[in-house]
Amino acid sequence: MSAPRRGRRIPRAAALVAAGLLALAAVATLAIAVQPGIAFALARRVAYLRAGADWGTVEVRGETLGWISLGAGPPILLVHGMRAEASIMTPLARALADRGWRVVALDLPGHGRSDAPRGPVEIDRIGEVVLDAAAALGLPPRPALLGHSMGGWIVAWQALANPERCGPIVLVSAPGVWTDLPPLDRLHPETAAEARLSMEYFFAKPPPAPWPVLWLAAHRPFGIGLELLRSALSGRFMVGDLLPGLSVPALVIAGAEDRIVPAEASRRMAEALPVRRYLEVPGAGHMVIWEAPEAVAGAADAFLRGAGYGAVQAPEEVR
Repeated sequence: MSAPRRGRRIPRAAALVAAGLLALAAVATLAIAVQPGIAFALARRVAYLRAGADWGTVEVRGETLGWISLGAGPPILLVHGMRAEASIMTPLARALADRGWRVVALDLPGHGRSDAPRGPVEIDRIGEVVLDAAAALGLPPRPALLGHSMGGWIVAWQALANPERCGPIVLVSAPGVWTDLPPLDRLHPETAAEARLSMEYFFAKPPPAPWPVLWLAAHRPFGIGLELLRSALSGRFMVGDLLPGLSVPALVIAGAEDRIVPAEASRRMAEALPVRRYLEVPGAGHMVIWEAPEAVAGAADAFLRGAGYGAVQAPEEVR
């Protein structure tokens, strides 16, 4: 009878490294559970670094707003949607920067690195804060504006209310006309299971998301976004009937499979414009800025240059 074989002994150094990694993972998991803001901050910093962005803060109207900037050339100001932040826009920002634009993206009050809002969280006032921040950062008096989702609604309202402060606008997956909303727990998931279901509303093909990411999504602050949503649902800022009088060039972009702002609603917005400019991206949902950033950037680039905006003199660097 042959002697039993002994298992291979793991070298002591390797065992210590493995134990250390396990301990580090356990500490990281505990830190995320206790302080989810740590995970948000880390993910945000990684997104900035991957995009090659600079970042800082700017103070306007008593608000302290975070900003990021990347690329060189004529500037485009990006405005994110509800419960989002500037880092969400980085795939699109990189695609625009690659086409010769300097992209500046803001964190709206109470979002991302911005402080809690000091004034009313309403579509009109938030848009005025955005334009003031653009001026404080050295952008031209009438910058090009690209808004996604609720950010598009904010941009559209400012282009109607203050056209002298707005250049051409790009509205991506933007509400602003009456349409049915998805259930609130899809917009505001409170558990990892609800967050997984909400992915099916935001993406045509939801990317795989590990449980910690879903948990963090469910625990992302919502109060400020809810105030914005209440402002939107008040009916005071509907833009559909006003768009025929829009005096700045506009482009509407939609994901064909958007379940938050259906493409049919985006088509109605485009048809109301003085000049109909519309792109519907096949196979993309509400997060078309993630699922098809090259298509969005290509359309925005062609539109802005066609409107003559790309020929303006590039202003000073963001301060």
